Amino acid sequence: MTSPISTVSFIVVLAATMVCLTDWLFRSVLTLRSPRPMRAAAATLALSSLTVGPSVFGVDALLGGDLASLTRGLLALLVGVVQTGLVVRLVFDASLPTALAHGLILQLAWGAMSVLVLLFDRLGGHYYAVPLVAFVAVHAVGRARDRDLVRRLSSVPPTAPNADLRANPA
Repeated sequence: MTSPISTVSFIVVLAATMVCLTDWLFRSVLTLRSPRPMRAAAATLALSSLTVGPSVFGVDALLGGDLASLTRGLLALLVGVVQTGLVVRLVFDASLPTALAHGLILQLAWGAMSVLVLLFDRLGGHYYAVPLVAFVAVHAVGRARDRDLVRRLSSVPPTAPNADLRANPA
């Protein structure tokens, strides 16, 4: 049996991994721009999480708890795509078809990352933090590479595009 501390640690690491995944998707994959992408990622994840679970369990309760696990999973995916699409539309003011497409991508990515974190958790110890550590390491390497690129580009003196033509008007 796991201790409450390890359970809380697992939930915190899972939430942080999901926020990092959502932030990466917003920055690199999806066509959504925000002045604060990490805050937008956290808000999207929180709003989607708060609306999808109760919706699915509410429908299941209305049907008397007779839904099979596969049907419940498909309903969760359908409701999740629509709810996440509406959240993306709310947060980013995207068009409805674009928001629903992004909702589908986010739901599939969140599901895959949840399975990955759970598989690492089955290894025992604190291996469930491996995806989060990988995200943080890739982000740190990318920032260092960007800083190096900015440093190199700022050391190049600016030149006017037509400076050579004025000196030699052939």
